[in-house]
Amino acid sequence: MMDAQQVTYATETVAQLEAATFSLPFFVRRAYVPIYQHETDGDSLIIFVLQTEITDDIGTREDDMESFGVQIGIYQAVDPLDVAKLDELFSFAEQVRDFFRSKKRQGNSSDLTDVKVIAPFNPAKLLNEHTFVSLIGLTYMTMR
Repeated sequence: MMDAQQVTYATETVAQLEAATFSLPFFVRRAYVPIYQHETDGDSLIIFVLQTEITDDIGTREDDMESFGVQIGIYQAVDPLDVAKLDELFSFAEQVRDFFRSKKRQGNSSDLTDVKVIAPFNPAKLLNEHTFVSLIGLTYMTMR
């Protein structure tokens, strides 16, 4: 059975993250809903990879372009007053974003058309749940 195109992009994103080297150790999970639990995840740095939206773009009668969104969520339990740790997590999120931007520029992922920061961090989650959350959006475009 062939995977849906969006599942393929999310799976490839997980594989690319697992093969890469960043400044902090992390675990990566593909999910439909990012569930980060302090009880089970402890203080582990977790990257969730989610399929998000599918958009039909204008095409011709023979060819249609479709955009597929993949979201990368970076989660870690942290003391909201620990500025040094938060700086480290910001830097890590920037490394992940730059990793995918370099793939887009180098043409290593020909379908990757956009890399953007959706939320550098979520102040409410940091304050209320003591969890750092940063979101990065990837857009893949393919001919259908």
